[in-house]
Amino acid sequence: MEIDASEASPEASYSELEPTSAAVLLDQEITHREGLESRGNIFTGCDELDDHVLLGGMQRGRVIGLSAEEETFGLLVREPL
Repeated sequence: MEIDASEASPEASYSELEPTSAAVLLDQEITHREGLESRGNIFTGCDELDDHVLLGGMQRGRVIGLSAEEETFGLLVREPL
């Protein structure tokens, strides 16, 4: 089934963006990670968690999932602005 171009929605129209090579994206990612590393790790203030579970705090720019046996336990850690 062919669709007439006049029937296509504006959202489905051709994008004006040019493709970006993987090498450029890799360079951008490395620069981003180096910038985050230079700012150091984030610590929760709980020595057991920071030292024994996270092995030196949380790396910036990473998603970390932790679980606990107690369903009522929760901890929100947010990077300071």
